[in-house]
Amino acid sequence: MWKFIISFLVLVISLPYSAFGITVSGTVIDENSNPLDFASVQLLAADGQPTSFGVNTNTNGYFEIETTA
Repeated sequence: MWKFIISFLVLVISLPYSAFGITVSGTVIDENSNPLDFASVQLLAADGQPTSFGVNTNTNGYFEIETTA
């Protein structure tokens, strides 16, 4: 469920900027606010299909995805 929520938020935030190269970053946490290490984070296209933009979080739950135009 958390993967879906994070993916949806990243998608909504990134859509207005999809014509430009942007950086999306954040921290993935569980329901107890603990960082999730090595979680997969991927941007989704407007139709919900996966894109080639994706990374794994580090040991502190942090991720950074750089997109191109």
